[in-house]
Amino acid sequence: MIKLLPELLVLDFKKVKPAEREAATKLFANGMNGVEESKGPSKEQISAIKAAIQNAKTLEEVNKLEAQLKATGGADIDPKAGMDLD
Repeated sequence: MIKLLPELLVLDFKKVKPAEREAATKLFANGMNGVEESKGPSKEQISAIKAAIQNAKTLEEVNKLEAQLKATGGADIDPKAGMDLD
């Protein structure tokens, strides 16, 4: 609230202090939720996904990779996964 309303003087019956304004500015510098928004998988994750799909030998392995991709967003895909799945 402090970041959205820089002219705000009182919040919850307490004066807004300069330190609170600075903290709000730092916290919400990257966006309104305080965390940097992800734009999708990184280049390393994309190359790992491609390698895992190329190493897959059966449709079952591809289906397992697809399920893992949906569950984790690609974060835990091993490039050699196609060879190691049972």
